[in-house]
Amino acid sequence: MKIVNSLLTQDERAWLDLALACKKAREASLYDLVDDINEKYSSYHSIVINKESNLPQSVFSARDFEKLKQHFIDLYNKPPSKLKNLLIFKRREHTLTSCPYCGNPTIPDTLDHFIPKDLLAEYSIFPNNLVPQCRACAPIKSNKYYSSEHNLVMFAHPFYSSLLDDIYIEVIPSLQDGQVVFQVKFSTHTESEVDILAITLHIKSLKIKERIMMYCDKEIKKWIRKLKKNHFDIEVVLNARYSEHNQHEMRSNWEFVLYKALLENEAVMSFLKSIKPEEKVIINENRELLVLDI
Repeated sequence: MKIVNSLLTQDERAWLDLALACKKAREASLYDLVDDINEKYSSYHSIVINKESNLPQSVFSARDFEKLKQHFIDLYNKPPSKLKNLLIFKRREHTLTSCPYCGNPTIPDTLDHFIPKDLLAEYSIFPNNLVPQCRACAPIKSNKYYSSEHNLVMFAHPFYSSLLDDIYIEVIPSLQDGQVVFQVKFSTHTESEVDILAITLHIKSLKIKERIMMYCDKEIKKWIRKLKKNHFDIEVVLNARYSEHNQHEMRSNWEFVLYKALLENEAVMSFLKSIKPEEKVIINENRELLVLDI
């Protein structure tokens, strides 16, 4: 979880001009709505930073505009070639090594519509509504936006919300019956009740606590399997992995937080160091290799 405002696109309307110039958009008469859509673009920032307000009415809300709405969404689903290149660049060339929504230590390879395109189709090709996201967050967030139960937007926008930079994850490992188990805690500096509720809702809505627990369990089992197969200094290896991350990732990158917690827990590290490789069956690999003609 972190704010990544460096990924903001400054020329926000260029994508719209490019999309509406294609033959498909001209045939659907989408250009007739360009002024209304541009007006919506001007209000995007104020919409997404207002945590306590639901979405306004869509340009395409009229029943007569249902087909136009689908045509506009299709500019994202089946984009013209120049727009497709921009979407591919946005999806792949972001330099992120963890998901900005949840901290999952994997390179995000899909784009999320922060304001779901089914709710406000005019933002379906708005570049700053398209956020790189991990594939685990994608089906959970889906087309959700506002919680009527809490009267609050369910997620913090990674391009605009500084709340994401004020979420700290703490993983607490311990030994129970010869197994490493984990607890996960979250903290923040903010004292605003609304901000605290917004952070809590973001974490709960994306099921981040449960997913971190699953990640930690999977990781520790992976390292135990490795220790049973090969002899190596687990402390040296974890320190090396830990040092690969920058200070910004200390807050919420799951891998960084987990390795830090393991290295600082003497009982757990002693347990991991006590694991020895199991007896191996030595296989004769002196046979000549044959090169495959593929």
